[in-house]
Amino acid sequence: MLTSCPAHLFCRSTSFVSVLQRLYFVFQRTSFEFSPAGAAVFVGSLLSVWMLLNAVPLSEASKFSKYCFVSRSTMLATVLLYLIAAFKYSQVLAADKVYIADILLESDEQLQALTIMSVFNTTSDLQVTNVNGTCHKVTLVESQLVAVHLNIKAELTATTWDSNKTGQVQTAFGGLNGFQHFKITPLRVYPAFRPIVAEIGSSAPRDPKGNKRRSNRSADFQAVLGCKCQTAKLQQLVSTLETSLGAVIQVHTAGMVTLESAEALVPYMSAPMLKCTFEEMSSGASWKMFGSNDCFELRDGSVVKVDSSCATKEKKSCIVLRLQNITNIWTGTYECGFTVGSIRHTARTHLGVAPLPEHISMKATPSTVDCSNRPSSDIVPVSVTATVQYHNSYQVYWRYKTSRCNTSSGDSLHDGCKIEDSLHDGYKMEDSLQDGYKMAISCQKSREAHFVTVTFKNIKEQEKRARLDIPVIYEGELFCKEDEDLWPNTPDGDTVIKHTCPDGRLGYQSRTCQDNTWQPVFSSCVSKHLLATLEAAQRFIMGLVSSQEAAVDIFEGLRNSSMSDGDSSGKMADLMASIHVLDVMADASESIVLQDNVLPDFINAASNLLEQTWDGVNDSIIHDMSSRYLRSVEGLVKNIRINGNKELSTHNLELKLCPGGNCRLTLFDCTLHLTTLSWVKTVAVKNLTDKLRNNFPNTTPSPVLISATLENAEESPVTIRLDFSKKQQRSPELLCVFWNTVERRWSEEGCVVRRDFDGHRSCLCDHLTPFSSLVALSNTSTESLDVLTTVGLSVSVCALLVFLLSEFAVWSAVVTTNLSHIRHTVMVNIALFLLLAHSTFLASSSLELPDEWCRIMAVSKHLFFLATFAWMLCLSVVLIHQLLLVFRPPRKRLFHVLFGIVGYVCPVIIVGCSYCYCKYTDEPYFDHRCWLVSTAPFQGSLYAFLFPVGAITLTNLFCVVVVIVTLLKSQVPEGSKETAKSILRVLVLLTPVFGLTWLPGFSLHTMDADDRLFLLTAYSFTILNSFQGLSILLTGCFADQKVREELWKIFKKDKKRAEKFNNKLEGKI
Repeated sequence: MLTSCPAHLFCRSTSFVSVLQRLYFVFQRTSFEFSPAGAAVFVGSLLSVWMLLNAVPLSEASKFSKYCFVSRSTMLATVLLYLIAAFKYSQVLAADKVYIADILLESDEQLQALTIMSVFNTTSDLQVTNVNGTCHKVTLVESQLVAVHLNIKAELTATTWDSNKTGQVQTAFGGLNGFQHFKITPLRVYPAFRPIVAEIGSSAPRDPKGNKRRSNRSADFQAVLGCKCQTAKLQQLVSTLETSLGAVIQVHTAGMVTLESAEALVPYMSAPMLKCTFEEMSSGASWKMFGSNDCFELRDGSVVKVDSSCATKEKKSCIVLRLQNITNIWTGTYECGFTVGSIRHTARTHLGVAPLPEHISMKATPSTVDCSNRPSSDIVPVSVTATVQYHNSYQVYWRYKTSRCNTSSGDSLHDGCKIEDSLHDGYKMEDSLQDGYKMAISCQKSREAHFVTVTFKNIKEQEKRARLDIPVIYEGELFCKEDEDLWPNTPDGDTVIKHTCPDGRLGYQSRTCQDNTWQPVFSSCVSKHLLATLEAAQRFIMGLVSSQEAAVDIFEGLRNSSMSDGDSSGKMADLMASIHVLDVMADASESIVLQDNVLPDFINAASNLLEQTWDGVNDSIIHDMSSRYLRSVEGLVKNIRINGNKELSTHNLELKLCPGGNCRLTLFDCTLHLTTLSWVKTVAVKNLTDKLRNNFPNTTPSPVLISATLENAEESPVTIRLDFSKKQQRSPELLCVFWNTVERRWSEEGCVVRRDFDGHRSCLCDHLTPFSSLVALSNTSTESLDVLTTVGLSVSVCALLVFLLSEFAVWSAVVTTNLSHIRHTVMVNIALFLLLAHSTFLASSSLELPDEWCRIMAVSKHLFFLATFAWMLCLSVVLIHQLLLVFRPPRKRLFHVLFGIVGYVCPVIIVGCSYCYCKYTDEPYFDHRCWLVSTAPFQGSLYAFLFPVGAITLTNLFCVVVVIVTLLKSQVPEGSKETAKSILRVLVLLTPVFGLTWLPGFSLHTMDADDRLFLLTAYSFTILNSFQGLSILLTGCFADQKVREELWKIFKKDKKRAEKFNNKLEGKI
């Protein structure tokens, strides 16, 4: 209502300061010119004031102070102002040029006064029609905010309702000083037990015992006052009404809170600040944003920062809202609120963001210019369109190479681009704006790329650009031919993008032409449901929708999307989007607390993602996706607040908790040991390690990865131990590593492999950070080496059995002297212990043995191989004695005693001492392969084998050298060929029986696995030693002339006996 009555301006003055403000305003806008009409009004006003003072004494007026801040000085100042206003009104009537008016706005919505003032400040001229219908042009010279209402809105819920209760409510609020207006809405009827929601986030009414009321009637009412009221008095009034009516009343006020806002329209990606202050203390404060259709409670996030530490002595309650890098979605009405009991004091303002397109979709027709069959003088017209979310304040600029044209999205045509046949201006679609541009591309061959750039400019002179490259096929160039009418002729090396997706998906498809051949189609079409979940996650992290219910909905949507089969062509796009959702929620959990009711959907969704096939993209993308997935899962497990000892298990993820102390947790087939004072959360992930980048060559990762997080991050570092599974224990070598999330690679820093006495290996790490992980990597073995070892040992076992049987058959014939007796005794012991060693080696490598049997096998192999080498030393002693002491025959008894000590007693002593040392020092004696271990350089049970064997091998090598030197001295110069033959024969005969074939094995301990010679040496060692038994049979049996002759005699005798037996058998028949 616009009126020329100045008295109406002052009917809502609430303080002496506001009275003085109006007095100044009146004096500022008019001059003192006396008129008869003004005098009449002045006298009338004076009589009215006199009647008012007589009708309402000051003593009676003080009673209003119960509900309204009315002081004696304020009433006197108001009376004085009435007198002056009446006098000045006469001057307004006389001047007939300057008018003073006020505007009274009443609405169910609480509009912010500063927003209204901003409208007047930006408006200069108005068209006003008087009562006679005559239109006048009014120029606004100055506008000023003088006073606002106190607007009280409340919802009242009761079990029963009637007109008497309505009257009680109206009477109670009507007794407030400054009361002007009361309105109640019709009753709303709800089914029994249905929650009555008055505001977003409020709960259903409850009785004094906390039970839900059986209320089914609710009503809204609104009261308007002309002055501010104390919250305590208003709360007392509400409490009295609740008691008398048996109802629940929720009150919202507007006009008590001061809101300082930024400009009405702020730039895109700016950082505005809103501040609300309240004179009284409050129990809580919050911000809400009302969009076009939704209401959001704002909380801290990547965009929203809420600060309530700005209170002062004058303003005892304060809350500041800071927004960072805001975009189009942040346009809306913002409401701050201070809660005191059941009363919430609010203020609102509208904040607009100068929009820019979030996404610019560009399309060219044709998408590729084909000049392969055109002359170079031809020109091909191309139409380009750009589609953005609609807004009518954009200016659009097009640029092709160096030319530029501009248009406003409100124009009908645009050209001026120096391009013939320019396209029409943008036109509105259902929810978007489409703008177009025509150009001509010459078929004249050029090295410059053909591209079009479109720029959208908003009202704040901010710009956003997009570029579209247009491939051109020139004559004689390679290209991929059109395929399925969807992929046009495309130059070699270019990629075509089509914004077409199957139903239910959004995005694009791309295809690359490489080496004159179309590559597979890559689909970036994502499910609409998954895109909605991703959008909800992005709003969650910004602080727009950051409630626990929203988090539950996000993870539920992610779980549902991960379970759907859908179109196989978009599986990889869905997988990338799903990992993006996890990534966003992990970042959000750093500042927003998530409760454990999101765990089931989160764990199931994360497990389902690992069930899918990760293919269709290159390895670098897979490595990036897997690293982001691991970081997200670890971050969410760390930040989700879990109450109680919960365990969740899926096919690919397993979550377990320990309240502290000595924790022993089994996750899949791995066991975790940890001693801590606080809660520890562990999660095991399967089928992920093979997707992470492996920076350790010649290794394969174990399928299980375990991450542990302490609830108390300030606890001192602890040591965590991970026991490897039985399958991993069988691996030749294990590395203990953790995943470095910063560098995205495996690292051994702070982690070692520990072996216990039983040979079990475990992973020990001395650090436990929020992002640390434990994983076992097993060293790869060559399958051909394993097969070669098994075959060679099997042949050796058979050959050694033949050798022992042959020695038994010819023993009496070949053992005729002390020397031959000693020599054959030594050879039999060598063959026997080597047969036992190879047999135990085959048994332990081909069978999965329990720990006790594995220990027995390790001790047996240690003893049998050591005894074999000890008897080889005895054989070298016999050879040296025979070579150097030719005329001194050996004493059989002496040699038997000496060789018995060396061949039987010494190996037993060495094996027994090493076993006892490891047992009582808790050092590992054997590993998963049932063989000796090395814990450190020159430490471990393995060196109880390597040192004796190395010494014996060097001694035997020295003996071979002595034999060769002796042969060289005994031969005449003319017999050089015979000498060479003799030396070669010595090497062939003595190398297997002296154990010289083990020399390559020692070099393997000093070589790097990456060395090119490592594999060659490994094959040489395997062949020479796995077939050692066959070598002994050939050199120790068949190469000995006497043994060979006796075996031939036995063969002949057996042949004659067989012939006689056959003849007798034929005669009988």
